[in-house]
Amino acid sequence: MPGAEKRPLRLAAALVFLLLASQAASGLDGGEPFSERPVRLVADDWCPQHCESGTPHKGYIVDIVERALRLEKVPYVIEYRPWGRALAETQQGSFDGLLTPTVAEYPQFLFPREAVGYQEYCLYVRKDDPWKYARPEDLLGRRVAFLKDSGLGELEAFFERNARRTPTQQFSDGKGYTSRIFTFLARKRTDVVIITSDVYHFNLKSGIIANNFRQAGCLGAERLAVGLSQANPERSKRLAVILDQGIRQLRQSGELKKITDNYGIADW
Repeated sequence: MPGAEKRPLRLAAALVFLLLASQAASGLDGGEPFSERPVRLVADDWCPQHCESGTPHKGYIVDIVERALRLEKVPYVIEYRPWGRALAETQQGSFDGLLTPTVAEYPQFLFPREAVGYQEYCLYVRKDDPWKYARPEDLLGRRVAFLKDSGLGELEAFFERNARRTPTQQFSDGKGYTSRIFTFLARKRTDVVIITSDVYHFNLKSGIIANNFRQAGCLGAERLAVGLSQANPERSKRLAVILDQGIRQLRQSGELKKITDNYGIADW
């Protein structure tokens, strides 16, 4: 049968991966066992990805990461900080990992192979505003509001080059951030709000923001993964193996799809 000779190699590779995951969790590879120093993760309040209140939802990414670590019997804690502070403290090594940066825009982190979701930044305007977005130059002459340290890629460089013609207002995150920034837009203190589509729709469905806005364009989907600190690279590499193994088990069992379905999020 064609390809039959490859099966032993594939089986051997799978067994090696399982062994590495087991060793990483137990510390048999020479690293400190996670049982002695539990994994510390940090997130910002960014529902439906991670929800600080935890009521009635923890967030689909939190659900995925927690269940992946439990499958691998790795103890953990998740704490919440504003986004900018969470970024800095993870880079410094105060936390093992950050929930959840985009892989392309945050090269300062080590990432597992497995994604925990995708997000897309979109641009929102008042419903009576006919403006549409197709390229950065469309923003010339518009006032723009967004979360500080969002990781907007080429747009950030565009804003720096065109600061006079495209003034920006960068918000700090925290509880009530989405309500605050859309109130800012409703009161005509800005012309455009940039925020991820999942956050917008979650807050719209929850009644946190009014149905007075519309989507004027998007920047493209980006892969999300747990950003692991480079301050302790060996520990982060072991944690990446564990997360990959746990997430793959969730996908194979159908549990990952149940989580995403619960939040109305499309699987990737």
